[in-house]
Amino acid sequence: NSEVSVEEMLQASDIQNGPGTHSVTKVYKEGVSVAADKIPVHLEFSQQLHVQQVFCDTINGLVVDSFVVEGLNEPQIIRGWKTFPGDVFITGSTELINANGVNMASLEAGVLTTNGNQTLTGNIHIENVYASRVNNIKTELGNRPWQDVINMLDGPVIGGTTTLRDALEIERLEADNIFCNSLINGYNFTLMVEDSIFRTQSLKLNGVTHFY
Repeated sequence: NSEVSVEEMLQASDIQNGPGTHSVTKVYKEGVSVAADKIPVHLEFSQQLHVQQVFCDTINGLVVDSFVVEGLNEPQIIRGWKTFPGDVFITGSTELINANGVNMASLEAGVLTTNGNQTLTGNIHIENVYASRVNNIKTELGNRPWQDVINMLDGPVIGGTTTLRDALEIERLEADNIFCNSLINGYNFTLMVEDSIFRTQSLKLNGVTHFY
């Protein structure tokens, strides 16, 4: 039960500690070298273990490929569904299929971005639009083409020929030519012009004309 120092070679079948709980033979048969590449036995650690690098299929019954590892400098594939009880902040490039039950591909294809150029296809229903300029191939307001829409701004200029088929109420109008097949303020404008004398016009009147 005292210390023994061996200065030269010692040959023994086994060496045990005082209580007999450990022996050289037991360590040799059941011990694991820290430099070993493979561990052929099942190990249970009662305290926290810090591992720098490990290659295994499962840890405590959990598939290693499903772990979310922090501090990686290379792409990581995360399989299966993951639930994060708190906020998730993503600072790098990430490819997501679903987030909070929303398919990311469908979301990106159908959401409006606040900056940059974007191409939208299909029928888009928008409640209000404020834009300084609209570049389009075909835009309709209701069932009317966008180029046929007259806005309510002060003094809109309408270029080209514009055909109005419904009733129209205008406070003031300036036009080079007006072709009207109906009535203006209840009067036939075409007959009125043909039977009118303008102050800037030199005209010879034939027949009886009454001035009131």
